[in-house]
Amino acid sequence: MPSTEFKQEPVWHQMLRVWRENRGNWLLLTGLLVSVLAWAIGYFRLIPEVTVRRPSSPTYTLGVKALTVEITGCKSDQGRVIAMLYDAESFNETSVALRMEELEIVDQQAQWVIHNLPYARYAIYAFQDLDSNDTVDPTTEPQGLSTGDNDSPATSTSTEINYSNAAFEFSPQHPSVQVELR
Repeated sequence: MPSTEFKQEPVWHQMLRVWRENRGNWLLLTGLLVSVLAWAIGYFRLIPEVTVRRPSSPTYTLGVKALTVEITGCKSDQGRVIAMLYDAESFNETSVALRMEELEIVDQQAQWVIHNLPYARYAIYAFQDLDSNDTVDPTTEPQGLSTGDNDSPATSTSTEINYSNAAFEFSPQHPSVQVELR
């Protein structure tokens, strides 16, 4: 005698059968849901705008080349030089560096070649980190700024730094800059 028990179809079989029967409706519903979600993201601005902060320069913004930074005046070949590149327009003691590099000292000098840098006005701050603690001790570690457009040192013989003289123009005519540590 045949069994009178009803066997229920497994859930995943039911879902597969419904998908096959109503394929067009599910695709339409999925497309509608994606469209409404995209509209909501755009309308309510759920994804913030991303703005890229670039150094400002009215003259040179199209070229991208390499800047060579020559750092002289290291006390010895001990330690390393930490050099930082800044936007000249907003350069002061609280500025955030655009780029930073730890450089090896050879013959009391260091060299930093910065690739893919747009032509603009920049400033460079560097110091010799004798004790490798990533901070400058102005009484024992030499520091300096880029020479600037007027080729006068931005650092004085004291521990005070003159930030206004550090700006220089990176352009095809000026592909390198000097930093003298004192």
